Amino acid sequence: MIQTILAFFGYVKVPKEAELLAIKLELTLCALHARLQTKESFADMKNAQAVREFLRTGRLVSGRNM
Repeated sequence: MIQTILAFFGYVKVPKEAELLAIKLELTLCALHARLQTKESFADMKNAQAVREFLRTGRLVSGRNM
């Protein structure tokens, strides 16, 4: 019952594996950006950071803050 109420307000349980996978993806893209230094690699790195932050906090990040 309490999980249904929490789900209504947008709270979900994120598996730890999903958060760890997002961290690995972010680290890989940061290393790639360090080697390439392109706009596309920077955008990919920022998107990976946004996904990790969303999985960690549950809050979406606005596009203007990127």
